[in-house]
Formats: sequence, structure tokens, C-alpha cells
Amino acid sequence: MSAGGFLFRELLRDRGRHFTGIVGARGTGKTVLLRQYAIEQNDAFYLSADTLDPGDDVWDLIRKLNLHYGFRTFLLDEVHFLPNSTALLKQL
Repeated sequence: MSAGGFLFRELLRDRGRHFTGIVGARGTGKTVLLRQYAIEQNDAFYLSADTLDPGDDVWDLIRKLNLHYGFRTFLLDEVHFLPNSTALLKQL
């Protein structure tokens, strides 16, 4: 069994938890794992923070995606690119 397959099954099993963090070295498959998860779940939205402008309000974006499109699971990649990422994660 591959590590990626194991982690993917763990994510599916933990569905509904408030927050799950994935940490690892560059090139270990974290982004691939998140994108696979987004494809498998109808209510999941993948967002890479390195594509946002510094002034973008991530909280407002997530709120709108939930209200207008029904997304309930948000997969935030590259969160270290967000200003005040720790405060944002607490808010979420």
C-alpha cells in the first residue's frame, strides 16, 4: 500500500472534522492528495493561497463559495503565502 493511498483513505475516514493539517517536505505529494480529495468529494473546493492577491479576503471568499455554491469542505494549499495565516486558520 502506498503512503499516498493510506493518507487518502485517512482523509476520507476523517471527513467532517473541523480541521486537518497536512505537513511535509516539498515534492511529497501534499498538493496531489488535496486535489484528489477535491475531485472525489462533491462539496470540496481546492484553493492554492499562492494564487491570491495579498489584499484578498480569504474568509469572505470561503463564505461566498459556501453560500452560493454549497461547498462545505475547503482545501487550502500553500497557506504560508497568506498574511496572518495563523489568525485566518483560527477564524475558519
